[in-house]
Amino acid sequence: MKLFSALFIGLTCFCTSGCRSKQKGTLPVKQSDSSKFFPVNDIILEDIGDVEKTAYFVYRITTGNHIKRDSAAITVREFRSIANSFLDKNINTPSLKQEYQESVFHDLSLNSITITYNTENYKLPVSDVTVLLDDKTNKVKRIFISTFYRRNDSTFREKYFWKAGKSFQINQSITTPANEITEESTFIAWNDPDIK
Repeated sequence: MKLFSALFIGLTCFCTSGCRSKQKGTLPVKQSDSSKFFPVNDIILEDIGDVEKTAYFVYRITTGNHIKRDSAAITVREFRSIANSFLDKNINTPSLKQEYQESVFHDLSLNSITITYNTENYKLPVSDVTVLLDDKTNKVKRIFISTFYRRNDSTFREKYFWKAGKSFQINQSITTPANEITEESTFIAWNDPDIK
């Protein structure tokens, strides 16, 4: 009788899971308001909070094609002000979620799970967001955000890189109507032993 019960429960579980997995061949649809996006801002806010309560040595390195390389220690207030530019790129709102398509890829060569959000709506400033997770711990390793927009007849391209718990970088390229290009990179580190 025990053997029969165990077989019945096992067969029921197998059939139930098999029925749920028959969704192959369905077309991808745009995200609905109830869909869950990866909480990028929560990860960034957690790191900001860590910097605000821990006595890290926080420093900034600025480089560019029209400026000299500059490095300096910065205050937590300055850190927060610059880090807020990541929070401004939030696509996890009901009005924006429907504009982005999510894809997930397990990259065995990098031991990472890559979650990407792309849009075909070129009127939106944030063109894509990519999150790299450690495939064993599911902890965030890196966040990448790309933006593209126009202001005062100039074109702005920005790349945002967040290395969880350690550092971030913002690269900006501005192209004027006269095709003059200004590039600037701001790197901020607070807990990154890889940076010498």
